[in-house]
Amino acid sequence: MAGNDIIPQYSPVMVTQYLADITSPNLINYNLDMNIGQLLLTFDDVLRVNTLDAQYLELQNERFNPSANQLLSSASITSSPNGYIVNISLSFNDINSIKMLNNLATSKFDTYLAMRSETISDTAGVPVTAIVINDAQLVGNYTPDITRPQLGNFSLDVNGGLLILSFTEAINVITFDFTQISLQDNSNIST
Repeated sequence: MAGNDIIPQYSPVMVTQYLADITSPNLINYNLDMNIGQLLLTFDDVLRVNTLDAQYLELQNERFNPSANQLLSSASITSSPNGYIVNISLSFNDINSIKMLNNLATSKFDTYLAMRSETISDTAGVPVTAIVINDAQLVGNYTPDITRPQLGNFSLDVNGGLLILSFTEAINVITFDFTQISLQDNSNIST
């Protein structure tokens, strides 16, 4: 610094050329946590999260020609602020629909994502670059579901001989052992 003071400019300067943002944001990476039902998307541009419509996101089990796939619904939402990272909480129905398919999102190797350009836009309103179904992107980090289903409630129709069990998440009925069910007249489990 030579000791010269900065002379303030109080008059506005006109822009001589303005180029609007027309570059579509690109998905860089994504992670799926099947244990807590979260899909974390990372982009190369700041996204306007209130434009998210998860019904345009599709999980599939292969990059090309998948044999199993699941479109998400608009019920899967985000509470993320505008930014490069969008954390989507999968709806109860979406996460259970995925879990009912035994060859989709069971590991890193059967978890691919496709998305339409209508999924989300950047802060300038430019839609995201689509990832087509026949060129889906492999998951970055995958967390498996390690939480055991729990019995939420049940109903018993003694006259009709019908027992209805409702669980906290989808279960595999093939592995369900009905012989392990016991009914009793009180909550004392020692009898």
